[in-house]
Amino acid sequence: MISFDYEILEYAKTKAPTIKFTLSDPLRNKNVITKGLVDTGYDGELLLSYTKYKELELVSFELPSSGSSIGETVTGERIEMKNSSASLELEETGISISIEVDTFKECQEILIGRRFLENFVTTLHGQSKKITLKSILEE
Repeated sequence: MISFDYEILEYAKTKAPTIKFTLSDPLRNKNVITKGLVDTGYDGELLLSYTKYKELELVSFELPSSGSSIGETVTGERIEMKNSSASLELEETGISISIEVDTFKECQEILIGRRFLENFVTTLHGQSKKITLKSILEE
């Protein structure tokens, strides 16, 4: 089990649940330590800022269907998405999983979505402003 604090990230306006992690390309040649905002409205695993996507050179690991992937915002705007494989390690746990990363050219935020959270029992502690993740494999 691991706990994270609520924080205000540079692209968010309010304190919200965040998770710190290390993201690597599938070969683990390049990595970044960053934080993402937990967003249950996003149905993917990880939406990554386009800057970090390029920094990790994930374009070299894009999935075959990437050319035709279309995402839709909450306002109904349709966006051409890029999709890549990556490796995500949760800080201080040793938990490392292969994930699918999405991005688009104007993306500046990092969102952790429902498909990622399905691997965990996720508890939001409103009063203490913490989020706790417990691997479903621990049950």
